Amino acid sequence: MPIGVDVNNQKDIQVTQLNLQKLNIDYNNKLKDILADAQALIVGLNLKKRRLLPIKN
Repeated sequence: MPIGVDVNNQKDIQVTQLNLQKLNIDYNNKLKDILADAQALIVGLNLKKRRLLPIKN
């Protein structure tokens, strides 16, 4: 195999690794967004529940 082919393969591998890292970061960010939305929903539901069910002394 000519040396140039190996160099191109190495470049392709590096580009693929960078693309996978970006996908992983994007995926993690999306999961964090979903978690934040779920937490905000839970807080909102808890606030509504407190308004509907006043604390009894």
